[in-house]
Amino acid sequence: MASFIDLTGKQLGSLTVDKISEFKGNGKKPAVYWECTCECGCETIVNSNSLRFGRTKSCGCGMKASRLKHGMSRTREYSVWSGMKGRILNPGAKNKRLYVDRGIDIDPRWVDSFECFYQDMGSPPSSKHSIERIDNNRGYWANNCKWATLSEQNRNRRINKLITYKDKTQCIAAWAEETGIDFEVIRQRLKFWSVEKTLTTPVNKKLLILNGKAQCVADWARELGIDGRTLRQRLVRGWSDERTLTTPAIADIQIASSTRHNKSFIVRTTKTLNHPH
Repeated sequence: MASFIDLTGKQLGSLTVDKISEFKGNGKKPAVYWECTCECGCETIVNSNSLRFGRTKSCGCGMKASRLKHGMSRTREYSVWSGMKGRILNPGAKNKRLYVDRGIDIDPRWVDSFECFYQDMGSPPSSKHSIERIDNNRGYWANNCKWATLSEQNRNRRINKLITYKDKTQCIAAWAEETGIDFEVIRQRLKFWSVEKTLTTPVNKKLLILNGKAQCVADWARELGIDGRTLRQRLVRGWSDERTLTTPAIADIQIASSTRHNKSFIVRTTKTLNHPH
């Protein structure tokens, strides 16, 4: 018979292990299933790992009662709570390496009780907020969690490059917001400049003038509803300020299409001349 840890008679959560139910699977370590009795009086069958690692602590009666009690099983808070548990407690979770393998855990109070989670976290400020771990190397505990938007969570990712200036450490996105310097400008400057020079050197913005009004490319792009890259490409082509700002965006598509057509025509003509039939 295969070796296994005998759980008979043990009290695990609300379950008392009565006896072995069956072995499943082949090999040296088949899965062991146990007949258990819950505190509510119901009997259930649970495998060894679920019992030993606390993934199953009752027959499900507590969860059913919880749903009936709080009436929030279809709310965003409940969905966040369920998703959080799935990431940590589901052995087949897709992102297991990002959580379980790194030792990320959950407050045991939250595992068994949605009410405890809701009592600690409350409701998110908006539908755009989700749960975030303040310290990415720690688990889901009340003192390490907060509601945050996707933008805020992206700033707290482990892969973010952090920059320290005057004893203040932030990611590039946060410095861009604080200094008013574009994210990409900061990123490119850091390849060659010091942090101080990167964050304190003003950006020389080209001003475009139309009808006596002068603005930078970004401001004109917002006002006219034309992509800023389109405006910059027009300027590179040598267009005047007036033509750049008054030509509809569809014209760029037509020009690009015409350019591709002309290039294709030139290529076909060249092949014909070089290889006459």
